[in-house]
Amino acid sequence: MEFDRLRFDFNLPRPMTPQEINTVETLINSWIQSSTALTTRVMPLTEAKAGGATAMFGEKYSDVVRVVEVPGVSMELCGGTHVASTGDIGGFKVLSETGIASGMCFLRVLWVGVVGGCCAWVVACVLGVCVFLGG
Repeated sequence: MEFDRLRFDFNLPRPMTPQEINTVETLINSWIQSSTALTTRVMPLTEAKAGGATAMFGEKYSDVVRVVEVPGVSMELCGGTHVASTGDIGGFKVLSETGIASGMCFLRVLWVGVVGGCCAWVVACVLGVCVFLGG
């Protein structure tokens, strides 16, 4: 991960089609352009998970966690989102999609005009779209 780029690994049993990549870009950019205010809350981990918060892969969490939500789009456990609204991100562009193993792919992503530190929200959105696509 860099200030304006990230690599996102996800499960998908086949390469993404150009239409699916376009769908990912279109959905995430529409969420960004809505300039929806993010909400943050601190709560017990069990309550956050019961409420539907998504945990990032491989992360360890304490008993009390910070939950970042973009209402109607995503809710995840997060240590530090540095944007006040989705509009602060600017834009989202898939640079490439590559298969790395059986059933595993990764996206190289660029966000444009970003105010740093929005990675967790972007990853949660990409994950949600990939699940939607059947991954």
